[in-house]
Amino acid sequence: MDERLKNGHSEIIQPQNVDVFLLCGGKGTRLKDSDDDQLKRLPKPLVPIDTPRGSIRMIDNAILGLSESGFVQLTLLVGRDPETQGSEIEDYIVSAYENLDLSFSREDTPLGTAGAAYEAFTFSRRDNAIITPVDTLFPFDSLGLVIEAFSKNDTGIMWVVTSNPGENAQNFGKVIVNSERVVRDDEGKLNITLTQDGESATTSSGVIVVSKIYYLERYKDYICENGNTGTVDLYRDFIPWVLQRGEKISFLMSPFQLQSLELQTD
Repeated sequence: MDERLKNGHSEIIQPQNVDVFLLCGGKGTRLKDSDDDQLKRLPKPLVPIDTPRGSIRMIDNAILGLSESGFVQLTLLVGRDPETQGSEIEDYIVSAYENLDLSFSREDTPLGTAGAAYEAFTFSRRDNAIITPVDTLFPFDSLGLVIEAFSKNDTGIMWVVTSNPGENAQNFGKVIVNSERVVRDDEGKLNITLTQDGESATTSSGVIVVSKIYYLERYKDYICENGNTGTVDLYRDFIPWVLQRGEKISFLMSPFQLQSLELQTD
């Protein structure tokens, strides 16, 4: 692993030296299909959820958890497409968090979660970033342990898996994690490995930690190999592609014990 990727492999990365990219560019399609008028009207990040703090907006849960844990470089990845309601998200954030140093990375056209992260990285001055959905009850106070583990491992991507979603979860059956490997199974089109008897598969969009140089280089490779065909999903397209090339990523599973990962095709 190139020392540049982590700004000093032997040193523990500090929260204030890590960018955090909050994924806010989705359309919330499933919420719009609800019979609830509030869910139809609000952009997904502004929908209230039940948390230990009480009922607060998804985006508030993420921002408060991150800022209280020492992460101050927060970038919201939003879209200009009116269906994503990016302007409403920005208006709310600017008014609610005027004392925080927040920034926005805006997609002129839909890029997908992987493409949006790539665009945000091109403007980043830091060597590493955490990428997180906003619709997660992730224990953000544990991120210090996560980036410490990332500092010590020899991969450019660490995936933090924290939940076992039900059948209605967006990535159900698409990205599978067990104690050994990640595989992609996109509606029967690809099934490289199988879980062993007795193992419990887990699917999750999840929080990931990435090094900037590694991500930028691999994303360019992805586009060269696959063509710029539109949106690129971080979890269903990009990470499975990285593994199919024979590269390793590391992953943490609750209670956040580091494990290494390499796709086996035989």
